[in-house]
Amino acid sequence: MAALVTPEELIVYLNLPDDTQPTDRAQLACTLVIDAVTQAAGAVLAEPYPAGLKGIALGAAGRLYDNPRSLRSQSVDDYAATYAGSVSGVLTADERAQVARAVGAGGPKFSFPGWDWSWAAADASAASSG
Repeated sequence: MAALVTPEELIVYLNLPDDTQPTDRAQLACTLVIDAVTQAAGAVLAEPYPAGLKGIALGAAGRLYDNPRSLRSQSVDDYAATYAGSVSGVLTADERAQVARAVGAGGPKFSFPGWDWSWAAADASAASSG
């Protein structure tokens, strides 16, 4: 069974030089993302993977590989750094929601109110006036 995302795919996705070899860092990013996607899906995933899942996984793995500490900005003189506060864990909240939708666990896409089949007696005085 092929993994959802591999270090080789991550290297191509990030457009790294052709001679780039898969490293422990790339493997770790892929492993962490596969675990996080599996957890978000709520089930063990198997091929064929739902449409869109590989793109979500590659995007998250690319982010982890390029920016594992979620650094948003950095200055040099009188050093200052700003980290993203919205990323908790491997996947963002939006990515977790996308995974849930891709595997069909995101709930109904449309909902309608339930039918009210209860019958009540009409007010006799209102019906007979006129």
